[in-house]
Amino acid sequence: MQNQPQAIKSTQSQTVSKIQTNAYPLQVISQIDGLVYIEAPTDTMYPKIAKHDLIGIQPLQDGEPVADGVYLADNNGYPTLYRIQGLTAGGYLLICDNRHYQNQTVSTLPPLLGRVRRICTFLDDQRQDDITQAVAANRYQ
Repeated sequence: MQNQPQAIKSTQSQTVSKIQTNAYPLQVISQIDGLVYIEAPTDTMYPKIAKHDLIGIQPLQDGEPVADGVYLADNNGYPTLYRIQGLTAGGYLLICDNRHYQNQTVSTLPPLLGRVRRICTFLDDQRQDDITQAVAANRYQ
């Protein structure tokens, strides 16, 4: 039996070091103001979010209803970004802004790891310390 993916959860006294899916862990870069910062693992939301852009993920509360927005989901063990829209007839539309990926209509959502609340786009590579300091200083909105 495979391990179930773990949604991002944290409290004031607990920090998250990895976001674990069945096949692919994501390293947490920083945690600031209730958001967990990671590098975007895919280009499914390009051009809005490029692969390796820094994104702030809001942990989900147990039983929290899913509102329309961009989420990090566990796609068969691989973390994937989707824009999720609820459908009036029931079900959900999983949208990829990148036209090289197909949108999907599903009756139930894949496991959600968190909601994207902040996107930090960088023009060149920076060291992890520089990224963490930039986020802490709120230089990238």
